Amino acid sequence: MEAFKVKVLELRGSTYEIGRQQGEQLNRKHMRWMEDMLTEEIDVNEATAVFKAFAPHLLEEMEGLADALELPIEKAMRYFSGYGLPKLETMGCSSVVTKEYIVRNYDLSPIIYDHQLVFSQPEEAFASVGYSLHQLGRHESVNEHGVAIALHFVNNAHQVTGLISTTITRMMADMCKTTDDCIQLLKELPHACSYNYSIGDSSGHHVVVEASPTKVEVRSAETPISCTNHFQAPHMNEFNRERLGSSLDRKEAIETKKADGEELFNWFSDSTSPMFYEDYEMLFGTLHTFAYFFEEDRFITKVANGTETMDLKFSDWVNGKTNLAGELKGSLNMKRSV
Repeated sequence: MEAFKVKVLELRGSTYEIGRQQGEQLNRKHMRWMEDMLTEEIDVNEATAVFKAFAPHLLEEMEGLADALELPIEKAMRYFSGYGLPKLETMGCSSVVTKEYIVRNYDLSPIIYDHQLVFSQPEEAFASVGYSLHQLGRHESVNEHGVAIALHFVNNAHQVTGLISTTITRMMADMCKTTDDCIQLLKELPHACSYNYSIGDSSGHHVVVEASPTKVEVRSAETPISCTNHFQAPHMNEFNRERLGSSLDRKEAIETKKADGEELFNWFSDSTSPMFYEDYEMLFGTLHTFAYFFEEDRFITKVANGTETMDLKFSDWVNGKTNLAGELKGSLNMKRSV
């Protein structure tokens, strides 16, 4: 087993100040990884136009990052905007969303990971918490209005120039008060490739949105909705990968499991569970488990094989009533070096 650590960041102030705070603590090793990955330039004018149309405050966050890192804004946008990025070939992610809770696992490689859980309270947007990617983006998030979102990779076969899912998740967390707000935004944004989004809010309205570059479908039910890594709406099948083995297996396991939200959180985070994967070298290993209980405003998370669980009322953090640990600790069962 190898030690696995995730920093816990608390960021408050203007979005520009939050960008500076992130840039000042950013690991330069992570910057080298991003340089290796981001081999192509992006159209900065095109990306700027998208952000001005949908989330102009995030341009200010990127300016703060650029100033702290002494980068030209063009390079900062290439690193952090999530616009026009290269393809990732695969990743996991499984969730259940109900009117009471959302529970999910995030599965990828520890190399393509910020190792950060970010609590953010910008002046220009809603407060939120989520694990970050490329600093700006979020793998999942909960905001101060009780909106919870989790993303799930489906396919990149139809990829176009647009926003990656982690930036889209961040935009929803920053600006949406309800599930309906998220749905509307997902119908308007330019999607680079195909992803599922599990979404719920404090009113109990919960859905899965199946979003491709050309079609967006909403899947809803009164019962719990499971979500893995394929589209389930019949007319969205064209966007799925040819082989869905693990995605179908996890969907079946979720739908046959009888448990409440807390039991599901423990099951998802259990390394012996069918929801927990350790194929890190194949970009398919569980890195963290994340849950939110809507009525209680209760946020729970732990990293893989975590030594402790973070469990708090999110509004307590928003109101400055919670002292957070500086990091979450766990371990990864690496079958070989990645």
